[in-house]
Amino acid sequence: MERINDRQLSKNITGVLEDKKGYDIVAYNVAPLTTFTNYIIISSFNSRAQLKSVVREIKGGIDSNPRHVEGDGESGWILLDFDGVIVNLFLEDTRKFYRLERLWGKAGKIGEKDV
Repeated sequence: MERINDRQLSKNITGVLEDKKGYDIVAYNVAPLTTFTNYIIISSFNSRAQLKSVVREIKGGIDSNPRHVEGDGESGWILLDFDGVIVNLFLEDTRKFYRLERLWGKAGKIGEKDV
């Protein structure tokens, strides 16, 4: 199976997040700022069960598997590392605490059509 590019992978993941009722979904092109990834996606969910469910859906619903998964639904933050795309899934309070948008905001948000 041919590996899809990071841009398409970001689109596919964002689609899954939308389908699974993620909200406040943002994607950043961080390639100009860092060497460890090209895109960072952040999304919030209402419950731990939703977090766990979306991880299963991402793993089974796109043409790529994460190289590494960190965290679990109990912690309120799950990170999926696809090398060129890093996905951060949060419960709302946990997202507010870590404020990753403040860290990556200089990269600029990518519009839905641009992902």
